Amino acid sequence: MIDFAIVRWFLHRVTGVALAACLIVHTIVIHLSGESAINLHTVSGRIQDSLLWGVFYLVFLGAVLFHGLNGVYEIIIDYAPPVLVKNGAAILFSLIGLLAFVWGIVVLVSWYAV
Repeated sequence: MIDFAIVRWFLHRVTGVALAACLIVHTIVIHLSGESAINLHTVSGRIQDSLLWGVFYLVFLGAVLFHGLNGVYEIIIDYAPPVLVKNGAAILFSLIGLLAFVWGIVVLVSWYAV
């Protein structure tokens, strides 16, 4: 049987490393690249020019969502809540994460459809 606590622990570390890498790329490209304006036009142009940027943003979004929501869930678990609260939080955070990720996919796909 799979111990989901260990899987969550491992994925929390993996997404933390992914976030660090994505933040470095984000900082270099957005803040240190010398672009005079950061606006919708420059960001949409970058996304439309390369599928790699779409993949980058999906990885970034997935890492942010999992790391953040799992972190809040782990804080709740640290307080040893009743099983109903623990399971309810797990379901709630899973739905929030899934819906936000699907929304992100829809938005990114719409950039490529333009």
